[in-house]
Amino acid sequence: MANVATYRPAESVDQAFWVQVRGARGGLKALQIELLECLIDARERLKTNHNDATALEVLPYVYSELPRNRAALALLGEGRWADRQAWLKADPEGRREMEDQILLNCSLQADDGTRVDVEY
Repeated sequence: MANVATYRPAESVDQAFWVQVRGARGGLKALQIELLECLIDARERLKTNHNDATALEVLPYVYSELPRNRAALALLGEGRWADRQAWLKADPEGRREMEDQILLNCSLQADDGTRVDVEY
């Protein structure tokens, strides 16, 4: 008789969770690349014209969003399972609050209870 795979709901939920985490991390990595490209472009523009309005408008946004992006990447990569799940379920404001807390503490807690430093 052929070996029949049994359906295990807990495994399916776990797999779906990790698919969500990988998808969110992929989006955050893409955003990080875009932010870094904006930063490079703005710096180049300012070398040519110290009063470039576009560059002067973009820089504050980039400098505020890059740390948040790194905090979210750290959370989804190394944070506690419950915190990752909460971030995925949160609305944008809730996510920002979680990122702010990580940035305030310069760290987050891992599943094993250790502290993970977050540099930005």
